[in-house]
Amino acid sequence: MPQCPKCGGVDRTEVSMNVEGTVRAWTTIHIAPARYAGEAPYTVVLVELDEGPRLMGRLGVGERTERGNRVRCAGVDEQRGATFTGIS
Repeated sequence: MPQCPKCGGVDRTEVSMNVEGTVRAWTTIHIAPARYAGEAPYTVVLVELDEGPRLMGRLGVGERTERGNRVRCAGVDEQRGATFTGIS
């Protein structure tokens, strides 16, 4: 079970947030860890959500981005985390 990096607590509270944000950083993974090797290359983005928190996730397959682009969370997979897609 995930725990708080500051206090080590395991209690969690779910909150609803806007699913849109701004790309603050990104990198494309060409040589992936063994469990993701078949998915390379893929792009990982650091997104600052409109409410302020930052979230890391993958960019949708075949999509490209730049710092400052707007994206929307398309879904969250328990194993792979969030997936983002570009918005106009």
